Amino acid sequence: MIFDVPPDAAILVDGVHVYIQMLDFAAAMIERERETEASHRRVLSMLHLNYAACDQVAEEFEAQRVDFHGARMHAFIVSPPAPGNENERAERALTFADAVKRAIEEVGRTTENGRYSTCVRVGVDSGPAVVVNSGTKDEREPLFLGAPVNYAAKLAEEHELTP
Repeated sequence: MIFDVPPDAAILVDGVHVYIQMLDFAAAMIERERETEASHRRVLSMLHLNYAACDQVAEEFEAQRVDFHGARMHAFIVSPPAPGNENERAERALTFADAVKRAIEEVGRTTENGRYSTCVRVGVDSGPAVVVNSGTKDEREPLFLGAPVNYAAKLAEEHELTP
């Protein structure tokens, strides 16, 4: 499991990185042309509901949620493991990404008359990456380094991509 990386180790892993970006996060913090305490409460509630939905889908797909960073989820698909299973991991990742997107849309549709509705952008890439522990002794936190991680994140953020 990627969360048990010792503090003094770097491990090469091959899998699929999936980033799910909720696009209306910044706009949801604005109420009457400014950020308010009420708008921040609304955004935190929106994130809480969507995080829970994302975690539930991740569990169903045996995806390892790496983290949530604001309105963005990073998940990692490593199963089925072993060389030669790249196509199966990619298919699982795409199905997972679609299921997360649908779950977030359902949260938006069914809560407070669409108050938490948000659009979603997905970034997916696969290949080898290095994982290290960037946390503390008591709170291990995986940090992935490598092209597939960066590319998937950029796709979700819709950054200009360079070859």
